[in-house]
Order: sequence, then C-alpha cells, then structure tokens
Amino acid sequence: MLKGAVVIFGSPSFTSSLLNEGHIDEIHVIAQPYIGIEGPRVFSGLNKRVNLSLLGASTLNSGSVLLRYNVT
Repeated sequence: MLKGAVVIFGSPSFTSSLLNEGHIDEIHVIAQPYIGIEGPRVFSGLNKRVNLSLLGASTLNSGSVLLRYNVT
C-alpha cells in the first residue's frame, strides 16, 4: 500500500468515498464564522459513522478555525 499525503479541496463526494473505504487517516476542516447560510453538507455521502479524535485547533487571522482530526 502506498503511503503519503494527499490534499483534497472542494470534492465532498470523493472525500466521502475515501472515508467509506477507510483510506483517510487525518482530516483538516476549516470552520468559517458564518451562520444562516445554506449549502451542501460536506460528508453527506457517508454510509457509516466515522469516529474522529481532535489532534489540534488553530485560529486563523480571518476568524476561521482550522481543526485537525485523526480518523479512529
């Protein structure tokens, strides 16, 4: 099996597919400081619950928060 870092931007269905197959071991999510805006659910394509454990959180200058999770 190949090991290495892959970064996926803006492809929720592909990311969900990889999570469903167990190919992702770490997720980085940026939480934006906005409410009241409708949009697609990022992980709506999951077919099972994915447990995460928080690795770290960093506040960005924009007010957004970068959350790093280990997929357990």
